[in-house]
Amino acid sequence: MIFEKMLTRHFYEINEVCLMLIQSLRKGLIENSLFWGRELILSNEYELLEKTVIQSWILWLGSHNIHWLREWVKSQNHMEKLILLAEFCVLRTKMTKQNKRACLYPFLICARGSNRDEIREDGISAGLDTSNPFILYYSLGNNYILSPSAAIEYISDIVESVIEPIVKVVKLIKPVKMKTLLLGCAVQVACLKTYPCDLNYTMKDYVQDNLAKWEPLVGRRKGRLFAILEKDLIHGKKRLSQDLGLNLSHTEIFKTGCVFWQKYKDCDNDDLVDSVFPDDIPDEWSLEDKILSHPKNPRGYNVFYKPEYRCKQLWGFTPFIKKDWVNELNSLMKTCLCPSI
Repeated sequence: MIFEKMLTRHFYEINEVCLMLIQSLRKGLIENSLFWGRELILSNEYELLEKTVIQSWILWLGSHNIHWLREWVKSQNHMEKLILLAEFCVLRTKMTKQNKRACLYPFLICARGSNRDEIREDGISAGLDTSNPFILYYSLGNNYILSPSAAIEYISDIVESVIEPIVKVVKLIKPVKMKTLLLGCAVQVACLKTYPCDLNYTMKDYVQDNLAKWEPLVGRRKGRLFAILEKDLIHGKKRLSQDLGLNLSHTEIFKTGCVFWQKYKDCDNDDLVDSVFPDDIPDEWSLEDKILSHPKNPRGYNVFYKPEYRCKQLWGFTPFIKKDWVNELNSLMKTCLCPSI
């Protein structure tokens, strides 16, 4: 698996930042999640933050926490979004085993699919009456399933405002597989017997204190507070070495970096270069500084895990997976940047 090379504000590979944010949210690590989310904000990669957080919601909070997604959609500024990342971690650590397992269901629902083309309205009613998302999704038929945005609108008309956050989120997402997973989540929300109450905010002061503590370090070498952990990346991901990833001139960083760096790509002002690189460009840094984001000699390896094993490691149980579901299930997991284990 190869990702596009692009350095963030503090010279991490941007796709590795996304993977670290997904894993930090999975583990309920509040400070880590704040740092990686803030790194995307400082890099002016707002769309990538939205996509990564929505992927994380599907993977780790899911339909039983639709109230969190409702608040995320409503959030207006970066501070609110960072506070919500902290609240995500709180909810994640309090989830029951049953609700953690339920996060896997959209993947199984969508991988199973339907062998019908047309919608079956009696099946829709049966799925809602019995709170069975598998029956509801299956009864939509492939004509709707192949147009997940339209299918979400159809379900929204039935259950009214319950899945409104998903209706809004699906408009922000481009990959069809992600839209399909959101359809699986919408079906699951529609079948909930009870819906969560409003989100209880508890982390505002904690987040503000941490951000105030980190503010003087923005753009500095010491601002790289956390390391990229190879064990938390997708197994088989080809990492860039220090020579390829960090031994770059300032003009190369401006041209190939994140949105923050690209705004300087047409500038040759030496004083500006000194101001945006107060601790020199990474090419001048020590091995100890560089290794936080880039290995000296990256290992090349690829490990294949059966989907049943990954499900057991990530969601706590081994589901029954038919052979003809496997390719679609693996594709959905890949789309959602699902960790290896």
